[in-house]
Amino acid sequence: MSQTTPNASLPAPPLDSPTDSPPSKAAVLHLLDAEITLLSQQNLNSGWTSWALAGALGTLLWFLLGQWEIGWPKGQLWILSFIAINYCRLSTVFVFATFQARAPHRGSVTRFQLGPDLWGKQRASAVFWIIQHGVICWGLLKCSPPSFALWSGLVTSGVVVSVALMLFIFSYTEFPTSSADVGSGLKGFGLLLVQVVVSAFAVIPAVATGVALVELSPQLIEIKIGALLAAAVFLAEGALDSGTGRVVIDNLIRIRRELALGGLSPQEAARHVEIEFLGMRVPDVFRDAAQDFLQEAERIKGECLGLSRQVESALAGVRQDSSLTPVQKGDIVRAALNAHRQSVVGLVDEVKKLHGRLEVIQSKSRLFASASPDARVAVGVVLTTLNSGYGAAHSVFMALHESFTELVSRAVPLSL
Repeated sequence: MSQTTPNASLPAPPLDSPTDSPPSKAAVLHLLDAEITLLSQQNLNSGWTSWALAGALGTLLWFLLGQWEIGWPKGQLWILSFIAINYCRLSTVFVFATFQARAPHRGSVTRFQLGPDLWGKQRASAVFWIIQHGVICWGLLKCSPPSFALWSGLVTSGVVVSVALMLFIFSYTEFPTSSADVGSGLKGFGLLLVQVVVSAFAVIPAVATGVALVELSPQLIEIKIGALLAAAVFLAEGALDSGTGRVVIDNLIRIRRELALGGLSPQEAARHVEIEFLGMRVPDVFRDAAQDFLQEAERIKGECLGLSRQVESALAGVRQDSSLTPVQKGDIVRAALNAHRQSVVGLVDEVKKLHGRLEVIQSKSRLFASASPDARVAVGVVLTTLNSGYGAAHSVFMALHESFTELVSRAVPLSL
């Protein structure tokens, strides 16, 4: 194996690599100010400020408490009203989101976001959807509508709970997700088929529960309470969505503050902004772990070379000293080897730990097995660099270990 010193920095990836000169501090600060202002304005344009949401939720709660004081309707039709109206609202959102015209695709199959960065922002929303549709499933079982309405609702809400639970779990994992839009490769009939299936998934339980509700002839007050509860759920979702949008602004403010105070260089700040909006490149995913690994490999390699020189220097001095008898030379050789034995044993453990760290990074790279060919090539480049660094350190260590073992076995006057 080659003993050349590996580069301590990761190689440039094959795609998405900026080739321009590093940006100036003023340019990055200007970009951050512009993005923070734009995102803050977009949040305000939605009309849902925290005060507006709190006031609307408070008003709905007041109405519901007033109705409780007047007299809550008997039976379970108000629960079925809430479920039917909520399904109608969700189906409208699903249909419009599925069929609406989208901007040209800007994502990249060579950029990724890890679970905490992508799904961590949706963690509260995922918990809310789990609770919401868990309550809906309980309500369906309690109301016992006709079988089609019951099972269509249970299946839809069960799938929603499963997806939300999966996203919640992913928010704590390092699983890389491509920044390209989901379904961006679908066109023509395939895209239409997916749109119809997704829309039907949301519309069928809305129609089924709505028809079941009409057949049971609910009172107006029961429909009113169901509508108020559905509106409260809608406002709660709006509050969570507004909080999600605020996370990006807070991240940009943190990056700007660290840049202004000298905690980040302009190039590092620009990379953080790039990751925030475009996602991570493959080297970004492995950057910290890989650079620490290469630095540790270089340190172990240096210690092996230094120890080897010390042993050779001590033995060379003994060989050149003609005043010593063969027995004295043998004693000095054994003493020198014993003095360095503990260092060699320690290096054995460190090389084993280094190999364990390499296996951890290699296992993480398997998460990209289903990524695009270009991303897999970039992963291969990173792993080649790491294997080269480990191979160089391991080769030097093995040469030291074999030499030391041979000297120990021959630590007699004849060995000189």
